[in-house]
Amino acid sequence: MRRHSQLRSPGQIGRILRERRAELGFSQDEVARRAGVSRPWLSAVENGKTSSQINELLRLAHALGLAWELAPRRMTSIEQAEAQRRAAFAQAGAAVAKKTRSRRRQRRSEQYTAPEGMPIG
Repeated sequence: MRRHSQLRSPGQIGRILRERRAELGFSQDEVARRAGVSRPWLSAVENGKTSSQINELLRLAHALGLAWELAPRRMTSIEQAEAQRRAAFAQAGAAVAKKTRSRRRQRRSEQYTAPEGMPIG
């Protein structure tokens, strides 16, 4: 996520929120629970499909020469530990998936290797 992002549209707000959620490794369900909102509502916000009130507030701010910005706030030590745990878990999962793909390729190549001196096909 960019350090500071000026907000100009509901779609931009949604994109920034979705990117931040992904960056932290949270599911929509987790974020909705933490924020006290429904998951369908969060999904609508992330997809820029929100009520006109947000758009009206953005237009009002623009008309008054104001800019809204989203910037990461300082995370608590508990939030930092959780983010690090999630990142490590995701990295470990990616490594396991890579090994699994490699093993599958190896098994497939072994299945199609004919005994010595015997033609394939």
